[in-house]
This record gives sequence, structure tokens and C-alpha cells, in this order.
Amino acid sequence: MKEIKKFKDLFFYSFKENIIDSVKKELASLNIEDSTQVVGLQNENEVELQPFLEMLPTHDNINETINLIINEVNECKDFDDLKLYFNKRINDINKINSPENFTEFLTNISKEGSNFILNIQLSNVFNTYLPLLSQSVDILSKIGEDELLKEVSYEDVYYLLNSTLEKSLEELTSYVYNNNKLDETFNSYCELLKNTKSWEEKLEIASKFSNHLSKEQIESLQSITEIPSHDENFIKIL
Repeated sequence: MKEIKKFKDLFFYSFKENIIDSVKKELASLNIEDSTQVVGLQNENEVELQPFLEMLPTHDNINETINLIINEVNECKDFDDLKLYFNKRINDINKINSPENFTEFLTNISKEGSNFILNIQLSNVFNTYLPLLSQSVDILSKIGEDELLKEVSYEDVYYLLNSTLEKSLEELTSYVYNNNKLDETFNSYCELLKNTKSWEEKLEIASKFSNHLSKEQIESLQSITEIPSHDENFIKIL
């Protein structure tokens, strides 16, 4: 029983570390100093991009936010605490970014732009990890509290993990298909993830899959040549 508890504690610690790493990576992408860092745009677009660049968070803003998230996540003692924290964060972000607050935001765009962009990036992380949290709790609960770690069947754990993965892939495929973004590369990665037995290979495939999606996101930004006017929803450029 102690072995299982130690394992679950280690799992929880690793989960929190992954959240913190994701927050760091997500916010690090905002460390842009000039237009040459925005998907390889040419210097002649500097003038058009300047209003957007001025809204970006400073290094100090980013570091302060990262330190705040680290402290708040580390204060969570278990998955229940973490779930409450995620929901509170997501609700707070949704309130800030709600349509009724958007007019006020546009009025104070020079002051509020930085916080708005930070919240969008944080929202990406929390909305990604919330379902992962529920899936993790579900898997851990099925392992049991009274078993010794050596008595936990590899086949049973593999089945639980693979079932969760297949469900997530189905949801992702449905989302991509409904948004007309399905391509052959996407299908290939999905099939590999479903059929590969080794979890080390699954992680390698998932990493390549993630890079593929990131590349597509970057390519989708290459058409940006101007900052939308205040009456447009400039969230589309993020």
C-alpha cells in the first residue's frame, strides 16, 4: 500500500512539473523583441507590426507570471486541489476575455494588451491539462489502493493508458475534421499512435506530431502583414 501511495505521489509531482514546464514554454514564445522573430517576417513589416509588438508582455511580466503560477501549482496538495485551481484560473481568464469586457479592453488596449495576451497563452495550458487531470485520476483510481506496486499488471496499465489515448485521438480527429484541417500526415500520426506498442515509441511519435502541428500553426501566421484595427478581433493573430 505504501508503494502505491509513493507511486501516486510521484505521479502527482511529475504532473505538476509538466504543467510548470508547459507554462514556461508557452510564455517563452512571447519573448519577441522585433518583427524578425515573428515567423521570419521581413524588416519592412516592422512598422506595421509595431503596435502588436508594443502590446507583448515584457520579460519581467513573463517571469513574474511564471513565478506566480509555480507558487500556485506547488500549493496544490492533491489532484482535487489542482482541479479546483484549474477551474478557478479558467473561469477568471474567461471573465477577463468575455465579450462584455472586450470594449473596455479595446479602450485600454495599450495597458491591458499584455495581460490579455498572457491570459490567452495560460488558457491554452489550463484547458489542455484539465482533461488530462481527469484522465489521470481515473487511471490511478483503477489501479487500487491495496495492491503492491509489483502486483500491478503491466497489461492492465497498458490497456488503461491505451484506451485513454484512443479516446483522445478520436476527439482530436473529430475536432480537426470538423474544422477542415484533416490531412494525410495527421492520419499517419494517429495510426502510428494507435498501433505502436512501445510507450517510448509513442512518446517519440507524439513529439513529432506536436512539431508537425506547431509548424502548421507557424505557417498559418505567415500571412500576417498588418495589425487589425480596434474594431476587429485581433485574437486571430495569436
